[in-house]
Amino acid sequence: MLVRKVIEAAKDGDMTAAKLCLDRLLPPIKSRPIRFELPELRTTSDALAALAAIAEGVTTGQLLPEEAEALTATVSTFIKAIEVATFEERLTALEKAAEASTSPGARYDA
Repeated sequence: MLVRKVIEAAKDGDMTAAKLCLDRLLPPIKSRPIRFELPELRTTSDALAALAAIAEGVTTGQLLPEEAEALTATVSTFIKAIEVATFEERLTALEKAAEASTSPGARYDA
């Protein structure tokens, strides 16, 4: 019922009611694109360079602290992905080595 009254008030020219309706239909944008160039991320060294660039961006006023936080989270996610990939590669190598050492005909040095 209240919603209908607000809609009717908006139709009748009540600007507060119209704003309420518009805020429901088109909520205000809470974030915007961050215009800051980061180094290309391919390695952990690249990630360190990106973090240094972000820190410099904050200290020089190119980035707001909230923007730096979002960029840092992106770089941190990249670092975690590298860690997981490295862990997976090492685990696969260990599994293959263990498989080879337990297969029939494997020789053990005593």
